[in-house]
Amino acid sequence: MRIVIKYTKKGKIRYISHLDTLRVLQRAVRRAKLPIKFSEGFNPHAKISIAYPLSLGLESEGEYAEIEFTQKMRLTDVQERLQKCLPQGMEIIGIYTYQLSASLASLVSHQIYGFKVQIENTLDTVNVVQQILEITQQAYTIKREKKKRNKRVYKEINVIDFVEDVSVHSVQGDMLSINIKVKATDIGSLKVEELKTWIREKVDGIEIRKISRVDLNFIDKSWLIEYN
Repeated sequence: MRIVIKYTKKGKIRYISHLDTLRVLQRAVRRAKLPIKFSEGFNPHAKISIAYPLSLGLESEGEYAEIEFTQKMRLTDVQERLQKCLPQGMEIIGIYTYQLSASLASLVSHQIYGFKVQIENTLDTVNVVQQILEITQQAYTIKREKKKRNKRVYKEINVIDFVEDVSVHSVQGDMLSINIKVKATDIGSLKVEELKTWIREKVDGIEIRKISRVDLNFIDKSWLIEYN
């Protein structure tokens, strides 16, 4: 039996890395005494994988992990037992059966980020919103740097090639909630710091107060129908 859990990662737990988050899930499954399946070979490991890495220090309202069991179980029982063994800040908000042959990670198509920004002058609210809605109309190039065989290699990327949609989710006083839908491709995706720099340089009169990952989108969503 393969399942997918959707969970939050908030509070202090956001400061643990991707690999440590995976270890937290592995320990929780063992403590819950769930029939986890292990790989074969000299170094067997629990069959748990996280759909898409989350940047260190970033909160998330919707992370996904795929887990494989050796026998069938009721989803409600799995959720209840597993939740009791997870640390504060990691709450299971969805659980699904998963019967597709492809791994969940291979189906991720987009990351959706939520930005909360403060308007410096509320009289400029209309202008700020207009800037945000038009932000994808002009190219914006960033330069990435990495080391390769003791050499620095630079690559230019157009942010607009990765951003599929920018929307203003809500306006409350001097605070705006913005959702940004970013493509997750075979060659990667945009980093949070790159998105922050882009918004700061293209939108005048705002200050970014908080960023979180709202959700992930998938190429095939048929397994989501089996929500319990």
